[in-house]
Amino acid sequence: MKIFTIYSLLFIHFFGGMVSGFQAKASPRESIVDQQAFESPVFSHQPGFYMEAFELSIHHSDPDANIHYTQDGSEPTPDSPIYSTPIFIQDRSNEVNDISEIPTSSTKTYWTKPRNTVKKSTVIRAKAIKSDGDNSNISTGTYFIDQEGDDRYTLPVFSISTNRDHLFSDDNGIYVYGESKQGNFRQSGREWERPANIEMFDEDGELYLNQLAGVRIHGGGTRIYGQKSLRLYARSEYGENRFYQQLFSNQLYDEYKRLLLRNSGNDWQTTSTMFRDAVAQSLIGNFNVDTQAYRPVIVFINGEYWGIHNLRERYDRHYLARVYGVDSNIDLISGQKEVKEGDIHHYNQMIDFLLQNDLSEEAEFNKVDELMDIDNFLDYYSAQIYYGNPDWPHNNIEFWRLRAPYSSTSLKGHDGRWRWLLFDVDYAMGLYTNNFNVINRIADNSRWHATIVTNLLDNEQFKNRFINRIADHLNSAFTTNRVVLYIDSLGRALKPEMNEHLQRWNRLDSVEEWEANVEKMKEFAHVRPDIVRQHILDHFNIEKAIKLEVNISDPSAGSVRVNSMEISVDTPGIMPDLWPWDGIYFQNIPVTLEAEALPGYAFSHWEGLEVEELKSPKITLSIADSAHVQAVFKSVEIEPFPEPFVLNDSTYTFSNWTGQEPAATYPDHMAFVYMDEPDPGLGAGIESFTQGVYNLESRTRINGLGENGFAFINTGSEEGNPGYPGTRLGGALLALDTRDLNKVEVSWKGMTVLPNSRVYNMRLQYRVGNQEPFRDVMNSDGNPVEYLRNEVPGHTETIGPVVLPSDANNEPYVQLLWRYYFTGLRLDEDSGQRTNLSVANIKVGASIDDDIPVEPDEIILKQNYPNPFNTGTVIGYELPTDNNVRIEIFDVIGQKIVTLLDRNVSAGLHEITFDASGLSSGVYLYRLQADGLVQTRQMLLIK
Repeated sequence: MKIFTIYSLLFIHFFGGMVSGFQAKASPRESIVDQQAFESPVFSHQPGFYMEAFELSIHHSDPDANIHYTQDGSEPTPDSPIYSTPIFIQDRSNEVNDISEIPTSSTKTYWTKPRNTVKKSTVIRAKAIKSDGDNSNISTGTYFIDQEGDDRYTLPVFSISTNRDHLFSDDNGIYVYGESKQGNFRQSGREWERPANIEMFDEDGELYLNQLAGVRIHGGGTRIYGQKSLRLYARSEYGENRFYQQLFSNQLYDEYKRLLLRNSGNDWQTTSTMFRDAVAQSLIGNFNVDTQAYRPVIVFINGEYWGIHNLRERYDRHYLARVYGVDSNIDLISGQKEVKEGDIHHYNQMIDFLLQNDLSEEAEFNKVDELMDIDNFLDYYSAQIYYGNPDWPHNNIEFWRLRAPYSSTSLKGHDGRWRWLLFDVDYAMGLYTNNFNVINRIADNSRWHATIVTNLLDNEQFKNRFINRIADHLNSAFTTNRVVLYIDSLGRALKPEMNEHLQRWNRLDSVEEWEANVEKMKEFAHVRPDIVRQHILDHFNIEKAIKLEVNISDPSAGSVRVNSMEISVDTPGIMPDLWPWDGIYFQNIPVTLEAEALPGYAFSHWEGLEVEELKSPKITLSIADSAHVQAVFKSVEIEPFPEPFVLNDSTYTFSNWTGQEPAATYPDHMAFVYMDEPDPGLGAGIESFTQGVYNLESRTRINGLGENGFAFINTGSEEGNPGYPGTRLGGALLALDTRDLNKVEVSWKGMTVLPNSRVYNMRLQYRVGNQEPFRDVMNSDGNPVEYLRNEVPGHTETIGPVVLPSDANNEPYVQLLWRYYFTGLRLDEDSGQRTNLSVANIKVGASIDDDIPVEPDEIILKQNYPNPFNTGTVIGYELPTDNNVRIEIFDVIGQKIVTLLDRNVSAGLHEITFDASGLSSGVYLYRLQADGLVQTRQMLLIK
């Protein structure tokens, strides 16, 4: 930890807030920052950690102002001492405990006084007051004197400073039982919010935050514990209306409205590990489920050590706005009927639909997918089932939706469907038992929460997806080795601080007892997968689990997906030497296998099945006993279609396509395609090429419009025209050879031939090769390049020129796609006609400069390789311009391990090697900072 000398950082100005005394419970707004206040006092030393005692001077520019100060965390008043001589700052740890001796629970079961004197800091709060009544805002600084060395704390430190009565008085102190009938600490709402100054120091002792905020007690039944969870509120009346700092190394966000300092929930008592919920949420970062970021910290309150807390995000409308970019027009429901935002009408309609319709019918079941995000629901329930959480779903359950009509083309969270949020999993992962049967709990029809899952399970396909999703996760994210690795990683970060924490709260006898609790969590990791499998067998009356072994004829030729899980080293829990891979599934529960060939190869067939040879790359099998399956690929000579235009030779132009062009022909180096779904959206894939003529006047068709290029229109006729499958037109392909080029520009003209009711747009996308999914081409503002349907028939717009992304440069084969896609929006319920759009005047050009190397056009941090790795790995990154680059390595909780790079780096492609020979096996993060951008990735060290 960084320690400041007594000579450092003289006369640094710190801001604070004017805080007036609490007179009654209902007066939280008394404490606000005075925006008209004159200059605040200035401290001679920056708050932080020092190895020697020193004298602190306080200064103010106005000689007519008296500086009043306090040393107990309270706000200064005219009755506080007047500063006249420097204040001696020294280690106070041998002083008699004060507030840490105050009982914070009504029972000795949950509170006993500290075993010894606790570590103490000195909190100085100062305010300038003039005789005419003018006041400055408060300057606050916490000072730690530590003569033991520069590694006193290995975790960040929070210092909370506030009036003693705000927390500990019987009448309105929020941290004690007090005079309230149910206990002060059980109270909630704005009247039980108290103002406090919040300082945060990172692991190096650098001051991260120093601002006023509101503090409340957080949680449910765990409020009775001696150490409470705290909720922090940033509000304009306190000064800053956000906590402006990147608080979690694995997140790009640098502002938060509300934060939690959590006591670890039910995990705080005698079976405590202090990180159980953090492990549970960290394990599923790749799921389609929201999880709360985690960072362990040390907390001091009014200068006294308050122990380890879990710094977490809080779910609310501010979280959803930050993560999903949605406005406040949301529904957010907690428990059965508690409305936190919006209303419950849509949720009740969904429940009514589930109860009143036969979901075994596919047509009825498909409507459910428009009401709730089924993939999110499966991931969320799968996680809770594995964790064995007995404090759910009757409790600790929240779900939300944007109040918008369902749209299949909208981004996640913007489609109007219900999504579930994972939180408070502290009662799980073997806290009291490894055997809790969650499946029986959620299927108990006597409980309100069973309505959704039991009705969905009436559908056979959903039941199979439900069982297989759990099986997929048990075979990957929840493998014993992976879970133990996370437990070790998070536990290792807390161990250096655990003894002091245990001495403070007197819950466990020793660090060894804490380590025994951690071992119990590892025992859970070893036994829980088989327990869950047995619960599935029992509940669904399945005879046995089976072993499915999957192999591949040539690992360089392709890959295989099993249900929702790709067998790949990028899938959590799957090891590098993955072939042959095996997992455990269930007898006669259909398993879907899908083989995907890499460029230069094609799928041939499946081998090893007790059926005749199968040629389809995607098969669904009901396996009665353990089986071995191998995907066989063959090498092929690819003749790409369309043939690429060589941009190095000249500029590509397209200007005319008439209705008299022969059927099944296309503009040079182009082709027209139809998709694998009706009314195709942005996620639709190409199924094949159109073969029709270009002068048709009805049904689904492509028309030649001469100088206005070619036009697409889907119609409701499923038969369509010859060569144009009904409702499935998807766009136009252009193939390019971009070798030796470092900049490719595209321009084109879009036109609304007829707007019609169903809104289609035309978006420009690209891919390298002809196998990968298409990606959007972005404009200079970072938005997708597209022509939007216009209300005026005949409206035209010239798009571009726009520059293709850098990975499309210097490639032998690149495809552009003008995607004709349905937005999901229908403007007239009486008309189902689709928008008719055209593309014309395509121009693709390139700049060629042999002296300029091919350079990226954005900052990119690449995945390390190999990953997982043993001892050493390589981290790659790309820079579009010269930049100062900082690359740091963190452990899984965000504690910095080492800075690999911190210097100016030239534009281009770069690599740096990370030697992890001195580290233990575990999950690590690496972060790149350059040009104001922060990117973070995860890597796995296995020794």
